[in-house]
Amino acid sequence: MKHMSEKLQHFFDVGVMAIVRIDSQEDINPTIEALLKGGIDIIEVSLVTPHAVDYISRIHDEYGEDILIGAGTVLDPPSARLAILAGADFIVSPTVCPEVITMTKRYGRLSFSGGFTPTECLLAWESGSDAVKLFPAMPAGPEYLKAVNAPMKQIPLVAVGGVSADNLAEWFVAGAVGVAAASNLVDPELVKKGEFEMITSTASEWLRIAREARELS
Repeated sequence: MKHMSEKLQHFFDVGVMAIVRIDSQEDINPTIEALLKGGIDIIEVSLVTPHAVDYISRIHDEYGEDILIGAGTVLDPPSARLAILAGADFIVSPTVCPEVITMTKRYGRLSFSGGFTPTECLLAWESGSDAVKLFPAMPAGPEYLKAVNAPMKQIPLVAVGGVSADNLAEWFVAGAVGVAAASNLVDPELVKKGEFEMITSTASEWLRIAREARELS
């Protein structure tokens, strides 16, 4: 079993997280398979998704160490605990909630707390977040992330919200350690149509862009 420090390093190495918001229980496994074929094995299931906790439990049980599975849009400690007991490796929040971070670390899981201003990012980091989700990353843009990162390079920043294939490289050049995206990476319309090969192609392309951008930064 991988230690959480190894899982965190794996996230930094891959650098791309897919956010899954799927209404159909029949489509969750094909979507996961499509992402894996494309090379993305870090999956966040947003708690705004119906059956989200069931999805996390199923993915954890079926894929085990092959996937880092986490819960997103976690707003309170009870939700964090519920997701962790279902098998979540990490907890992602859109805002700074020290109590959520404390609950997450209590159970030995990774915490990606949201933050936007430099003050919020520092608070999240000092509260124990393993990396800080800069949210919403757009419309502020990569230059904003670069400005926040400049005086606090010890804080790993993950760009979330408005990340697309068109601006993906810019986030890494600006100093992001990773990015996460929902519909721009896992298009719900493609899922509904069963065009999972397109999701695989998109995942592969995002990883290529990320790899090449990191070589330049």
